[in-house]
Amino acid sequence: MAGADIIVGWINGDGQTLTISDRFAERKVEPSLDLALGGVNNIIESSGSLAFESNTQQYVTKITFSRKLDTGDIWDMVISDKNLYVLWAYGDDHSVLGDVQILKEVNHGYLELNLLNGCFSWKPPTYLLFRGHGIMMLISWLFLSIFGLISKRYLRSWSFSLHVHIGSQIFKLLLILVAFLFILGALDWNLKLSAAHNALGFIIILLTLVEHLLGFLSSIKNDPSRIKPSIRDFLHQWLGRALILISVPTIFLGLWRFVDIWRMSSVVLGLWAGITIITII
Repeated sequence: MAGADIIVGWINGDGQTLTISDRFAERKVEPSLDLALGGVNNIIESSGSLAFESNTQQYVTKITFSRKLDTGDIWDMVISDKNLYVLWAYGDDHSVLGDVQILKEVNHGYLELNLLNGCFSWKPPTYLLFRGHGIMMLISWLFLSIFGLISKRYLRSWSFSLHVHIGSQIFKLLLILVAFLFILGALDWNLKLSAAHNALGFIIILLTLVEHLLGFLSSIKNDPSRIKPSIRDFLHQWLGRALILISVPTIFLGLWRFVDIWRMSSVVLGLWAGITIITII
């Protein structure tokens, strides 16, 4: 839900009064209050109720609110005549007592719809495109790149080491290109290179194409009698190592944007970064 405009509400312990807040999800953590981010609470009117419904034999919480379509607040999404993802999540308690900590929701979902006319359409959910992009990039750089480097550098005595190297790097290139298409689709083909992660990622993709072109030229013009590597081979080898190093901060920046990195994956990524540097050196 990173980058989402969030409204959080609940019925207080008295069963009557409503608490509601305007928030923004910076990362995959508890959404921050717009006020805490320097924005404004743009909820104009709100009401809520907790009542027992005879047809379901359950207590039901109902919350309504209103706000401007365009609040002018950078922490609020502009509601216009286009499809937006509407997310929802609710817990198992209808009312709360005292201070509230927003915990992991019990039920959640999403719907892509036009809030002005009520029409909706289906396409691959954005979060799945982001997730697919991340998984493919992690596989490409955490495993295939390191595996290709090790097979070429340390397993030369094996007769099939070159085939393993070439196969792993072709698979890596295909995953990277598909992951790039995924992220373009998630961003509606509007890749903003002003963000550090986006800019580094775009540079890595361009240089990866150059690296594979050099590798292809080396494979078709290979001279087994050559003692020293050619300039082409030298550039291919060191460009590959440089790309692996650049991928470390790029992946960190991507996970920092969309994942609570220090709580979930800092140890794993730290070990990977250490192994990467040791392997290259």
